Amino acid sequence: MELFERFDDQKCDSLRARYIGDDLFRTWARPLCQLENQLGELNAVEVWSETEMLRQRLADVKEHPDTEAEFMFGQLKNRHKSWRTAIIILAVLFTQMADAAPDDEDAAERNPNRAVCNVLAHVLMDPNHKDFAEKLIRVFQHRRYDNEGRKIVLPVTNYMDVKSPLQLMDDEAKASIETNVDEILQLTQGIKRMLCIEWDVYKAIWRDICAMQEVGQLIDKKEPRKNYWGKNLKLVANVLGMMMNIKCGDRMLIDGSVSAVSDVLGSNMRSYILPEHHRAVFSKYMPQLIYAVRNQHTISFQYVLYRHGGEVITKENILPHYIKESNQLWYVLAYDADGYQLKAYGIDRIRNLVVHDTLFERNVDIDVNGMYRDCYGIWNDESLPVEEVILQYDNRDGYFLKAMPLHHTQRVLVDDGKVFKISVHVKITNDFVMALLSRSRSLEVIAPMHLRKRMMDVTMEKYLKQP
Repeated sequence: MELFERFDDQKCDSLRARYIGDDLFRTWARPLCQLENQLGELNAVEVWSETEMLRQRLADVKEHPDTEAEFMFGQLKNRHKSWRTAIIILAVLFTQMADAAPDDEDAAERNPNRAVCNVLAHVLMDPNHKDFAEKLIRVFQHRRYDNEGRKIVLPVTNYMDVKSPLQLMDDEAKASIETNVDEILQLTQGIKRMLCIEWDVYKAIWRDICAMQEVGQLIDKKEPRKNYWGKNLKLVANVLGMMMNIKCGDRMLIDGSVSAVSDVLGSNMRSYILPEHHRAVFSKYMPQLIYAVRNQHTISFQYVLYRHGGEVITKENILPHYIKESNQLWYVLAYDADGYQLKAYGIDRIRNLVVHDTLFERNVDIDVNGMYRDCYGIWNDESLPVEEVILQYDNRDGYFLKAMPLHHTQRVLVDDGKVFKISVHVKITNDFVMALLSRSRSLEVIAPMHLRKRMMDVTMEKYLKQP
């Protein structure tokens, strides 16, 4: 975790508007403000924001989030340079996790977050800071009445199920967000014809974006300074630029050119949007292949074997079933004439394609997603077992792997600010090995041993070839 920076007044006001509708936040507000005034601790908004960050980290861990919680005290202590601040944040987090079940005899057993609660309780009751943690919890428990003298009754809330900050905002904050969303939709009305999603979905995306604390502060900032809209046109353009690079089926979320989107905004997006230029060359055969798949026509072609020095072979009476993308390259998934095994042919390697009049019956029962669920990339060798792979990186590479997981089965085992260790369950194919080599600066293969040896052999071969 990076060092914490105190919030300015604008950020505090924006977040307070988000949090004020939360009963638990209001219950904690007074004791946290007292700690701020008496001990110079974080204010209530800053503490709540830190717990929000921690809950997101727990939500990102698909299995055993309690293990992630084990590391939080040490990380918070380093982030804030104070064990006391770390305990305050974890005490508040503990009450949030405990709030997922009603307050009765069976609450602990029925709480879906009980494993995390157990870890946090163990940390809070450590002899080194037990006294301070117990005082915090007692102060919280004694706060039975609000500022108007009404008894506080906290509703059961599973904070791990809170999907959007909107769920915890008061009406005034929600109205402010809706105003921003309406203005953005009005500004980007011309995008509608380029979208591959419904307008209501597009609106919902902007609503969630505007609910984010940082965006809420930035949207009213006029950027660039000379723009007719009077708000942060640069921010809107950046979001649209990201949408232009997000896949939506076989299209992009916004299926239009930079110049077309610039025309809608009335501003040149090229001045601050740089779309990805590293893309595969479009194949002239793509329309014919799509036609053959859709209309169930057999095909023939010549195929270049890249791994065999460019050798060309001829493939006859092929039955095309799907078009698939992998790592920015396109493939046609097809059966040979014998119909035995679905194979992947790189469209960039196809030459002299012929679409025949001969028809075939397409097998619509194939679970294509299931075929590739345990694979990385396009290779799917049915003879290979699915194995647990444990990999270790340094903290810097860890940031990238958290932002772009290696595989959908990725699970974080260790993330302590120095070591980042993960596990994935995959078939160890050439594609997977190539992916590991692409980020191998700090990589150490922990298991299995045959993959560790394979990576070492590849690395040694590379160095032996150097002059």
